[in-house]
Formats: sequence, structure tokens, C-alpha cells
Amino acid sequence: MGRGSEYFNVYPLFHTGALYNGYRSEGDKRALILSRDGYLGVQHNGAIVWSSDIYPTWDTLQRQIPTG
Repeated sequence: MGRGSEYFNVYPLFHTGALYNGYRSEGDKRALILSRDGYLGVQHNGAIVWSSDIYPTWDTLQRQIPTG
């Protein structure tokens, strides 16, 4: 593929792509994947990236919504 520094952390792209393609192969349905991490292009796989493990309070949730 190339140098590792050019493709660092590409796993999320391949992971969401595999999920998306598997889901779409089951019929003509839209896919939505909630992913903990992202890479350029994951939006093409129907992925929404979230900030992962957060402190479980309402205040933290309120701050996460505009951040996402």
C-alpha cells in the first residue's frame, strides 16, 4: 500500500466499509454505523463518528451533541 505514515489508523475505513457492504448485500436498505473512530472517507460508509468513552453525566451529553 505504501508507507505506514501515509496510512496510519486506516482501520476504521476498512472496518466501516466491511460493515456497510455486508449490510447492503442483504437488501436495498440504508446503513448507519456509529463508530468510535474515523478516517477520511468513513462518511461514504454511512458512519457517524462519536467521541467514544465519555463521563456519564447529562452535562457531558449536552456538550457532546454540538461537538459531534
